[in-house]
Amino acid sequence: MTAEHQEDPQALIDLITCLRSPWQQQGSWSPEAEQLREAAVVTPERVQSHTNPTVFRTLRILDQGVCVIDEGLLKFSNLEKLVLSANRICDINPRCLPASLKVLELHANLLQALTGLTQQNLPELQHLGLGSNRLGSHDDAHHLTGQFWPRLVSLDLSSCEFEDQQVLAKALATLACLRTLSLEGNPLTLVPSYPGFMIDSMQSLLYLDNQRVAPDQRHGFKGLSSEARGLAMKALQLLQQYLKAQSPEPASQALPGLPTIPEASRDESEDSCEDMSYGSPGSNGGGASTLRCRE
Repeated sequence: MTAEHQEDPQALIDLITCLRSPWQQQGSWSPEAEQLREAAVVTPERVQSHTNPTVFRTLRILDQGVCVIDEGLLKFSNLEKLVLSANRICDINPRCLPASLKVLELHANLLQALTGLTQQNLPELQHLGLGSNRLGSHDDAHHLTGQFWPRLVSLDLSSCEFEDQQVLAKALATLACLRTLSLEGNPLTLVPSYPGFMIDSMQSLLYLDNQRVAPDQRHGFKGLSSEARGLAMKALQLLQQYLKAQSPEPASQALPGLPTIPEASRDESEDSCEDMSYGSPGSNGGGASTLRCRE
């Protein structure tokens, strides 16, 4: 194309950026993709047909039915932010995540365990989004420790299935850099000791469920975590005593404070009553029957 027939680069940029343009894209899957589109207009000779994946720092693939993360993702060796929310991922291949990741968002997928995710070394990860997944076992809690996430600053576990507040708090307390935590929508948030127990257990926490932890809150909840653990141990002891008292051997053993009812044999109970004739008051019998108990 001759110079006089070349289109104005600024006009071409307007075509890909104007909201009414058919070439404009809403919700780009990567900021670097926008930069490459503009570069292809301004300096097309510098953009290769097969762009090096290392130029990408961010990838957003939302609600596209993704179910597998394969080794092709490793080509993005400089990737820092990966958003795969609202897909169908049920497991993570530990060998397919770039070690350069700082943000990993897996909200609203089908994850049921964290074993695969913690097998991958992600030393730079600062945010982990796991909300709205089928997570909540004790094993999942044990995989949310500083051993696996030494630099984690933000953690989203909203709308999962965590029930044991003490187990989860013990694990999260080992995350030395954690400052922001989201647990809303979990069963454990329904217990009376929430959020005080979590705040007292995690002294470095600044935000819980999108609310800043105020100094007066931390002061008011001081010591709650140790008291709750003591109450839980006492409750466990009482439960063990109760279960022991309910043991069928010996059968005559009863709970303390309740009256003991003597057992009666089958024959005695059957012979304790007999059919007798009766009539209305003042009558001579009348042929009706009644039940008279022996003394």
